[in-house]
Amino acid sequence: MKIQAWENHQKAKTEAKMRKVEVEVERIRSKSHDKLMNKLAAARHKAEEKRAAAEANRNHQATK
Repeated sequence: MKIQAWENHQKAKTEAKMRKVEVEVERIRSKSHDKLMNKLAAARHKAEEKRAAAEANRNHQATK
């Protein structure tokens, strides 16, 4: 009886630790995803600015 209780306790402890690790992994994954999405948005914004600058330069050259 004591051995069964000890085994059940160890299982419960291990499963709780596993759930905690899974939650942490999901949090890290989510944070990494958000960082990557922010980098993509920044790159897109920078590309738009460069396109606008190139267009303005083209227009300026065309008026000369």
